[in-house]
Amino acid sequence: MNLGKKLPLSIALSLLLTGAAGLGGLWLLGRSLDTFEHDVRRGVQEERTAAALESHFKTQVQEWKNTLLRGSDAALLAKHWSAFQKEERAVSEGARLLLASQRDPALQTLLAQFLAAHQKMAAAYREGHEKFQASGFEASVGDMAVRGIDREPAKLLEELGRQMAERSAKVADAAYSEGRRATRWALMLMALGVALGLGIGLAVSRSVVMPLRRASAVAAKVARGDLSQDIAIVGRDEAAELMRALADMQGQLRSLVGQVRNNAESVATASEQIAHGNLDLSRRTEQQASALQQTAATMAQLGVTVRHSADQAQAASRLAQGASEAAATGDQMVHRVAGTMREINDSSRRIVDIIGVIDGIAYQTSILALNAAVEAARAGDRGRGFAIVANEVRQLAQRSAAAAKEINGLITASVGRVELGVALAVQTRDAMASIVASIKSVSDIVADISAAGAEQSSGVTQVGAAVSQIDQATQQNAALVEESAAASESLKQQARQLVDAVSVFRTDVPEPATSP
Repeated sequence: MNLGKKLPLSIALSLLLTGAAGLGGLWLLGRSLDTFEHDVRRGVQEERTAAALESHFKTQVQEWKNTLLRGSDAALLAKHWSAFQKEERAVSEGARLLLASQRDPALQTLLAQFLAAHQKMAAAYREGHEKFQASGFEASVGDMAVRGIDREPAKLLEELGRQMAERSAKVADAAYSEGRRATRWALMLMALGVALGLGIGLAVSRSVVMPLRRASAVAAKVARGDLSQDIAIVGRDEAAELMRALADMQGQLRSLVGQVRNNAESVATASEQIAHGNLDLSRRTEQQASALQQTAATMAQLGVTVRHSADQAQAASRLAQGASEAAATGDQMVHRVAGTMREINDSSRRIVDIIGVIDGIAYQTSILALNAAVEAARAGDRGRGFAIVANEVRQLAQRSAAAAKEINGLITASVGRVELGVALAVQTRDAMASIVASIKSVSDIVADISAAGAEQSSGVTQVGAAVSQIDQATQQNAALVEESAAASESLKQQARQLVDAVSVFRTDVPEPATSP
């Protein structure tokens, strides 16, 4: 929200809060006045009704006494008895009206008890009036007939007045307390409204003044060349737009200065490196000129050596070819040995199977001999000779089984050794194959070396001619390097001046390290 809307709205909101606080206080005070008007006035009215009721009750009792005292005069008797009845009706009607308008259960109970006692008193007074007339208007007779009858209703009426007075006092105290509380709440609401208004005013003032101060501080730092500060943008008003514009300006300046500084540093570093490189290149060029002269002489000696190496490589190639043929012959013999060992292994396995059959036959023979011995034993003396033969057969079967087991052990050991020999023959065959392949590779390599030696011999001659040309070009390069060194020194001084000019600005990007 912009300032053109924020200031009027803040003032209107402050006034609205103050008005709302005043209206709230007035509403509380009006509520307190309504309570006072309804509850207190109603209590006062009920007290007045109760007082009038008590006055009519006392007048009724007094008229009864006047009736007894002036009963000898017929006119006065009629007058006072009529007045008694009138006051009696006033008491009854007033009590019923008060009972109908009463909302307090305790007072309703008292009024109901009073009406019942008053009706009882009315009946007693009429009976006493009859006795008074029957006695020839003897006052003592009428008085004795109603003696003490007015005490209970008088006591109830007095209690009713007392409770009404207490209730009215409580209602008045409550109304007074509520009025005081309403006054305090009204003052508190008005103070709260004023405080909120002041707070809104201060908040609006801070929202306007503080951003302007921050914008002024940012502009001052940018003017001093400090571009490393962080600019916080809060809100959407004119002050926020100003801060956003300052942030954009600082970002653009920071990017521009950073690029210029990096480029200047890069140029300075590159020019310095070029200057050092040119000096090194000048020294190395001079060294190369002298080294090339030595290289030319060395290349002549290298040609003789290469030709000698080519001759030796041809002799080595012939020897390697002979070794390759001998290794191939050994590989074929190893293949035949491996095949023979495999056939021996197969024969040994068949012998093991045959011995297993013999062992089975010996076992079955032993079982049969044992069964024959059992049958001979059953035959008794007649089978004794047969038992001896069966026993001999069984012993022969056992010896055959033992011999077959020993032969089986020996054959098994022989089979294991044959299998080991087969494995060794296979390994030897693989080794001979690897040797043959290696010798063939050596033969190929020696042939390649022989061919390369011939090529190197012709290449060395060409290198000698090239070295002479390089010597001439090196002399020309030395002159060019001296001119490049002078230009690099001038470029380094100009780049250093540019770096010094840009170093006034400070950014949050770390500055690159400069060479001494």
